[in-house]
Amino acid sequence: MTDIDTVLGRADLQIWQGYQVKGTLLAARPRYVLEQWGEAALQDLTAQLSPATRIVFESPALPFTWHSFHTLAEIDAAIIRGPMGGKPARMKHFGATIARYDLPTLYKMLFKLGTPSFLIKRVGVVYGMYFRGGGIAAPRVDAQSAHLMLAHGVMPLYMCRYGISGWLTAALELSGARGVRVDEVECRHAGAPACTWTASWL
Repeated sequence: MTDIDTVLGRADLQIWQGYQVKGTLLAARPRYVLEQWGEAALQDLTAQLSPATRIVFESPALPFTWHSFHTLAEIDAAIIRGPMGGKPARMKHFGATIARYDLPTLYKMLFKLGTPSFLIKRVGVVYGMYFRGGGIAAPRVDAQSAHLMLAHGVMPLYMCRYGISGWLTAALELSGARGVRVDEVECRHAGAPACTWTASWL
C-alpha cells in the first residue's frame, strides 16, 4: 500500500520536491502567521523549521527570486501541524489570503479589463508566474463556470485539496465574481489520473 501523509500526500508523488516557487509566496508565509496568530506563534513555528528553511523564513525572500518548493512545503506543513491544529482544510482560507496579498498588483498589470472567465482562461499564465514545474489549465470555461486541471505534474495533498481552491476563490472574487465556489473533484493522491477542480460564480 502506498504511504499517504495527511498533509503532503503520497510518498511516490513527491515530484514537486524538484519544483521552484516565486519568492513572493515564501515572503507571504511569516506575514500570514503573524497576522493570524501573533508573534509568539511565529517564533514557535520558526523554531520547528530546519536550519536551511529557517534562514529563508526569517529573512523575507525578494519577490522575484526563485526558491525550492521543498522549502515552501516544509513551512506549510509546519503551519498546518502547528497553529492550524493539524487541520489541512484551513489551508483554503490561507490560499485565499495569500492570493489577496499579491494578486491586486498583478491584476492592475495584466488583467485590469478582464472578467472572471478572462482570468480563468489565462490561469496557466498566472500559475507560471508563481511556480516552475507542473502546469494548470482550464479545458472548459463558460460565462459562470469552469473546469480546471493540473495538466501535468503534481502538488502536495494540502495544496491540491485546499490551497489551490482557496487561491482560485480569491482570484475570481478579485476579478469581480460573486458567490464563488471552487472544489477539487479528483486528486492524484486518491488515484485519479489528474487533479481537477470545478469553479462556479455569479
